[in-house]
Amino acid sequence: MNTHIKTIALFICASAALTTYGQAIPLTAKVHQTEQVFMNGQLVRTHTRDGIFLRTSTGVILKQWTLIDGKRPTGEPGYGVLSDTQKGVIYSVDYVRQAAYLHPSFATSQNQKPQQSTKNPESNAPERGSFEGLSCTYKAVYVHANGATTNAGRDCRSDAYGIDLSQEVTFPAPMNPAQYSKVSEQLTDIQIGAEPDQKLFDLQGFTVYRPDEKK
Repeated sequence: MNTHIKTIALFICASAALTTYGQAIPLTAKVHQTEQVFMNGQLVRTHTRDGIFLRTSTGVILKQWTLIDGKRPTGEPGYGVLSDTQKGVIYSVDYVRQAAYLHPSFATSQNQKPQQSTKNPESNAPERGSFEGLSCTYKAVYVHANGATTNAGRDCRSDAYGIDLSQEVTFPAPMNPAQYSKVSEQLTDIQIGAEPDQKLFDLQGFTVYRPDEKK
């Protein structure tokens, strides 16, 4: 999995973790992601990913891809992302090699409150909708890239349960200004209140690499 794809996976998991704190509502869900890669405005390839999204009552989140482009992953750092909100760390996990890669200070974005309009108070009202039978509020998603913060898309967020039900974001390629990716992600089969199997979050027996250590 290339660096750009790993960054996308970490971004989306981290953005969900940023607003999860204290006693979270546990849940399990299926997750589907589609990434369209563009070069000079032309679509050059499409990737799909399917997997599971789990959150414990302590706020630990696991997103694990079980299918990438319709095939099972074969040992790629980044196809599993584990975020521990209490410790403030994120791991990309390779379940085949039993290795976890620590990202203690991953830079991501939060939904930021837009400036309020004094001319038209109605324009300040958030857009509301629903997804998978859950009500949500559409909020802007910001991406930090190349020294600038830009409005890169929006998500449909359930404030009641603290999860992004769906999200559409455009990511610029870090080293190529002519390339960018449009990523859409949706949660389905959401089971609110279902506590996931704690064994799935256990990194005991994994080799944990820190940013300054060689893989």
